[in-house]
Amino acid sequence: MVAAAAAAVVYLCFVNLTHLGIPCVFRTVTGLKCPGCGITTMCAALLRGDLHQAFHANPFLLTTLPVFGTVYLLVRLFHPQGRGKRMAVQAFYAGYLILLIGFGILRNL
Repeated sequence: MVAAAAAAVVYLCFVNLTHLGIPCVFRTVTGLKCPGCGITTMCAALLRGDLHQAFHANPFLLTTLPVFGTVYLLVRLFHPQGRGKRMAVQAFYAGYLILLIGFGILRNL
């Protein structure tokens, strides 16, 4: 976990210094923005404390990831063990994925 966080910080510093990032394959092929387009810009803006640019880069993820994390933790902590807990977590993932895909469609209209 620490290595992944360190790699992310190094990558964001590289992007901030060189303005070169990993291009989105979906956008390169189709010309449309995928639901995740703007994540690097959003993270770099958050590191600088620029909430306006972070929101402009990817408003859906910026506003829903804190909620996603909180709800996920609450389900994991307080839902009874067993098959019901696994189904609740899977339903949560499916619902979030549907919202994410809906955002991807709407941002290209």
